[in-house]
Amino acid sequence: MIIHDGCPHFSDEADTTSPVSSIFAHHNTNNPPADAIATHKNRRGPRRRDDTSGKATSPVSQLNAFDLALKKAGIAKCNLVPVSSMIPQGCKESKPKEIAAGTITYAVMARMNGEEGTTIGAGIAWAWEKSKKYGLVAEARGHIDLKALRENLKWRIEEMAKIREIEIDKKNYRTEVLTVPMDNCGCVIASLVYIL
Repeated sequence: MIIHDGCPHFSDEADTTSPVSSIFAHHNTNNPPADAIATHKNRRGPRRRDDTSGKATSPVSQLNAFDLALKKAGIAKCNLVPVSSMIPQGCKESKPKEIAAGTITYAVMARMNGEEGTTIGAGIAWAWEKSKKYGLVAEARGHIDLKALRENLKWRIEEMAKIREIEIDKKNYRTEVLTVPMDNCGCVIASLVYIL
């Protein structure tokens, strides 16, 4: 596929400049290139993780409330990349530490914005599969109080385990709830941050 004027165009000619194409250029053989196999085997997931959260208000905008919530969570300087809800095997809990500005940082995040007078909540729940092969993370958010938020998270992570036909270990939670004051915007976030 070639991108021209913002539109994709398909061609029968192989694009040998693409690293993906260089791997699949050997599709007519039964033996993929050795360097492609080595690259796949050496590709590792995150080795550490940290749960964090923050809540904030702003008289200016929702964006500014979100920005301040990120600061309170300690991740305002990161270039955040959202990921889905799986914890890789061997990914250990890490003590919170400052991440260098501009670092590409993968995170599972629950976020809720709110207007003045509303109560908002966001949270995550996580648990390991019984034999520690992998873990699950569930997110929840809404105009919701703490009790309802935790119940929602519990139901969600239990349903995730049921879908996968597994038993899970202890359930862990990280939550934030906020009643937004008058003449303000509010934001709450809860996140599981992966550290490579």
